[in-house]
Amino acid sequence: WTLDDWARWLLDILDREGVENPILVGQSMGGYLSQAFIDLFPGVAVGFVSIDSCPLKRMYYQGWELYCLKHTKLMFELFPWKTLVNQGAKGNSTTTYGQALMRDMMHDYDKKDYCVLSSHGFRVLADAVEAGRPYEIDCPLLVICGEKDGAGSAKRYNRAWERREGHVVHWIEGAGHNSCCDRPDNRGVRQAGQRLTSFPNLDTHALRCNIYFACTIYITLPKAKQGNPLEDEKNERMRAARTNRGLSQQELADAVGATRQTIGLIEAGRYNPSLKLCTAICKEL
Repeated sequence: WTLDDWARWLLDILDREGVENPILVGQSMGGYLSQAFIDLFPGVAVGFVSIDSCPLKRMYYQGWELYCLKHTKLMFELFPWKTLVNQGAKGNSTTTYGQALMRDMMHDYDKKDYCVLSSHGFRVLADAVEAGRPYEIDCPLLVICGEKDGAGSAKRYNRAWERREGHVVHWIEGAGHNSCCDRPDNRGVRQAGQRLTSFPNLDTHALRCNIYFACTIYITLPKAKQGNPLEDEKNERMRAARTNRGLSQQELADAVGATRQTIGLIEAGRYNPSLKLCTAICKEL
């Protein structure tokens, strides 16, 4: 698959769900997907929020950087799996909470699968950049980036994006690559959210589609589709099943190899677990 494949799949999801006037909120790889979507389907999105992502235009990248993006698999394979997980967690988040989420995500894979998946993601990113397409943003754009983002040259790319095209970057103090996770209470996040409410046709209800391990896209939905009783019921049933078994969130987390925060987020309806984690929870309950 390529970024363009993702963009076409995303358009199919929007069409099937009857979504009009979407505002795309893409974190990390999700920001690249959003730009590919806007480039392929101009006029469809009415807003774009880039969180810890970077511009896709070729002029921002050096040739050696694109070469490295295409050859990450060998680099990943050189590290022991434990080291790779720890570096992935610390390299993407500055908080204990964010690092725990990264470890949970990475442990959904074994080393071989993770290296294949992540390296392919970096390769398709390089391919999209090298395509040399205009990637013009034809809708309001809000750029957010962690002040301590250590993922590649993300900070340099975003500074150049602001300098060359005038897209003001909202820097999140003390946050890493997963800034929306590290500092959700930060004033910069709140101010960015206030600016988001000025986007046209915004409905605050959102559908979250996990397209890729480092990609979250939020798509505004028509008011008629707000709420999901089945999803709410599922989360309540999980909480009830856990308490009926006499398990605390921490005890369930220990049994399934997750963190207590993850179990709490699932029960609150704020986190979509992987299929592997879903299966483990079901077996335990």
